[in-house]
Amino acid sequence: MEPITAYADYRQYLRDFHAEQKRINPRYSHRLFARKASLASSGFFSEVVAGKRKLTQATVLRFSQAMKLGAAEQAYFECLVAFNHAKTVEEKNHRYARLMALRGTRVDIVGAERYEFYRHWWHAAIREQINCRSVKAESQQDFAAMGQSLQPAISAAQARRSVKLLLRLGFVERKPDGFLRQTNRFISTGSLEPSAPTTLDVDNFQLAMLDLARKALDSRPRSERDFSTLTLSLSAVGETAAKAEIAALRKRLLALAEQDRNADRVRQFNFQSFLLSKI
Repeated sequence: MEPITAYADYRQYLRDFHAEQKRINPRYSHRLFARKASLASSGFFSEVVAGKRKLTQATVLRFSQAMKLGAAEQAYFECLVAFNHAKTVEEKNHRYARLMALRGTRVDIVGAERYEFYRHWWHAAIREQINCRSVKAESQQDFAAMGQSLQPAISAAQARRSVKLLLRLGFVERKPDGFLRQTNRFISTGSLEPSAPTTLDVDNFQLAMLDLARKALDSRPRSERDFSTLTLSLSAVGETAAKAEIAALRKRLLALAEQDRNADRVRQFNFQSFLLSKI
């Protein structure tokens, strides 16, 4: 099985650990694990894996001992459990940064790049900007102009780092004439290797875009923004149908953008829906 540092979900690691032990010894069981971990219930392991129970600081230590984790592996396992149990994006980011440090550069090159791409809104904006205009991005002047063309503007250094990241990830490429171009018209959260937790990537990206939307209410004239809100009462069936309508709209907008051969600006579309009442 993969080393523990390859995991972003401790429950998946426990599943794979048990399957590996079962492969080595067909008589291996939850009961045997419980005995090794000094657990009162043989069903505790399966309840944790199923998400019905959470590991505490004490049980993390017992699980680590039962799995015979070394000091570095135990430190990663403890941090991984804390990351998976984190409730806020801020806490998740803090725990994830710690996981990055424990993994080490060699193991986490792709994961770090993925995290960086979704961490800052301007990476996606610059990628779309490349679709709108001819960009060489070779000189300091090129990067300064690229940064100033965004709203809000970013520095030339940030634009330079963004282009380097996009090239490393394969999201853009440099043509023989020196100009940049997108390798694919659209990307999704599944476009990168699954070495980092997708939910955290998306949460960070959406928080950044929500913050830009809030600022746009004050900084952008109405002619440059289109905000609308609805507060509705729906049944479970109606709620499912509403989500399907939003998904269909996203697809129509993607098709519209793909067919638009004269794109000359980058626009952000946000779709939010959340409960305002208890069920």
